[in-house]
Amino acid sequence: MATFFFSGVDKLSLVTILAKLQVCGMFNAGSASEPALQMALAQYPTLPVALDSGSIQGNQDIHAYSRLITRMAPRVEWAANLDVIHNQELSDHHFQQLQVLLAGNAQARAKLLWIYQCQSRGASWHPDGDVDRLKRAVDQHRFIGLGGLRSVFSRDLLRAQDLLGVIGDILDAADTQAHIFGLGNRSVLSSCLTQRWFRSADSARWLQGLRSRMLLTIDGTAMSGTALTFSGLQCAEQNVRAIQAWMQPKSTQPSSAFHGASSQTIPVQLQWID
Repeated sequence: MATFFFSGVDKLSLVTILAKLQVCGMFNAGSASEPALQMALAQYPTLPVALDSGSIQGNQDIHAYSRLITRMAPRVEWAANLDVIHNQELSDHHFQQLQVLLAGNAQARAKLLWIYQCQSRGASWHPDGDVDRLKRAVDQHRFIGLGGLRSVFSRDLLRAQDLLGVIGDILDAADTQAHIFGLGNRSVLSSCLTQRWFRSADSARWLQGLRSRMLLTIDGTAMSGTALTFSGLQCAEQNVRAIQAWMQPKSTQPSSAFHGASSQTIPVQLQWID
């Protein structure tokens, strides 16, 4: 069964929501060392979590990140490579460096996740990525990350589906699965759920409830919650429930992921339970 990681976790109140709803969280290297987050993880030792490098937030300290992976390895499901968006060459260089730095810790090294930059060829952006590089990588890895797609999801969903269709064929042929970074779109997520190669995804979109009182609905739309009496944390919890509903495969969806989503409309349902 596929897994969704709720990313952007950086405080006890957010960890508490995820633990209450029995879902998975993701935190980045920048917040991982914060005492508040460490206390929260200690308070909920069975909460499944993954470690993101925080490269988008500016983390480029590969030695410090290797030490963090070593320290967190017993606790996390996996740790993302210190990748560079749209730069596969530098991302691979970092991966090789981390493998060397983690050579003395088999557990930490095994949890390091190689990431394919879906729109990069060499050190540059390329709309089609580098499928030859991907084919070589899946000869070595049975589980990889797919990065560099956030902007495509927000700009052109059809293009995103085309890219994932090509990538998915390569993954299926190699019997490899993938985690998609930054996937907060219901239609694409629902499509991916029908694919053998899809293992997991993450998004911080649920935190729109905390920051702006934006409520996600189970049909994939969004509505303002400012006129309601929900607090920001209550909106965030509702958003977790909505995304969990997205993760349930619908029998009305087509068997092939990239040939259109179901036209069935699901009524909006808001729920708050103390």
